[in-house]
Amino acid sequence: MELLGYDQFLFRSKSTGKISMIYKREQGGYGLIEPADSEV
Repeated sequence: MELLGYDQFLFRSKSTGKISMIYKREQGGYGLIEPADSEV
């Protein structure tokens, strides 16, 4: 991500097949956002 100049990146997880996002936190480090499993 840093080499490309991005602070966030969307990707499809190999293990779940769902779209997730990793992002760089303002305080340092990285965060991961994954979709919740919903039962409707």
